[in-house]
Amino acid sequence: MECTHSYCVTAGDRGFVRRAHKHLLERFSSYHQWHHHPHHRQIHWAALGLHLALIFSLVLSSISSGTVFAATNNWTFATAGDYTLSSSDLLEVTGSASRLKVRNYANDSNTKAL
Repeated sequence: MECTHSYCVTAGDRGFVRRAHKHLLERFSSYHQWHHHPHHRQIHWAALGLHLALIFSLVLSSISSGTVFAATNNWTFATAGDYTLSSSDLLEVTGSASRLKVRNYANDSNTKAL
């Protein structure tokens, strides 16, 4: 005998969800009994809300996690003696600009990705 409970009756076989629901009702008695639980609809909505809140919080945390905070100390370059050069071979000075010199390196397992 077929169940006439409103959640157990599927109107037609249109749509994947209705076909899947009908199949699960026929195949698993626990699935069928679950739909007779008086609070199953509220629990379904609560579970959906919980999943959506979790997804929203994960997306929000991944977006906002890129925050970079400033250092707590200020560096002033007013006194040149505070900064020393370890080797003058590493800098290239042209006029009032300076930059690091290009250095050649041997290709080995440490530098193969460069």
